[in-house]
Amino acid sequence: FFFQAEDGIRDKLVTGVQTCALPISITLGTALVRAGVPASEAYESAVRSVRARAQHLLEAVNQRLEGCHQLVFIEEPGMASLMDIGYPLAPDIAIDLVSGSLAAIEPYAVAGLHVCGLGDVASQLATGPAVLSLPVHESLGASAGYLAKFMERGGLIAWGAVSTTGPITTSAERPWRALCGLWCDLVRRGIDPVMLRQQSLITPDCGLASHTPSVATRVFRIAAEIGERVRDQSMAHQWVLGA
Repeated sequence: FFFQAEDGIRDKLVTGVQTCALPISITLGTALVRAGVPASEAYESAVRSVRARAQHLLEAVNQRLEGCHQLVFIEEPGMASLMDIGYPLAPDIAIDLVSGSLAAIEPYAVAGLHVCGLGDVASQLATGPAVLSLPVHESLGASAGYLAKFMERGGLIAWGAVSTTGPITTSAERPWRALCGLWCDLVRRGIDPVMLRQQSLITPDCGLASHTPSVATRVFRIAAEIGERVRDQSMAHQWVLGA
């Protein structure tokens, strides 16, 4: 059972918690620069804020659910335009900022990165997340080599299979077909299909704060159904091989 920590911790049977550490280093730092704060001070302050916020969330969850394994995503929408001309930071500096935020989480929880957009996959991976959140999009086939190396090192990918923008789907069929199409392309480009299924999480592609509880429930229900299909296929493959 996954939910935003800010929504409140309600169930002692929860075994895994997804939290989101806000504010976010690049986006917050850039906002401070635009407000007149010197760049060196702005980004340093932003990283400190992210680390403090992440620690607060980790402690809050642990107090309510002692011993719970936590998965914490740093949300960094600023990285979606990292390679654009005129971006306010050099790519290597931006990568270091996000990497520092992830490193602060790693001793206490599994650290993930969510960009809320496509962006440059190689740069996102360079920040060093244990889990990378990516929206299901056909263009990701071009990044198969980067994704294969990441997964071979034990990395997990949280596939944003259910869109949270525009009309919300009412069934799993369309997002399931889109996920299968992307995965087939990745397999054709060299990613091991068993590794792909076993090292994947299925999630909404972005946040649900602007949606009603009933819509959010539907999105999570569809994501869960897609996840069950992936799991069933993975288990069937193991049975065929006698694993």
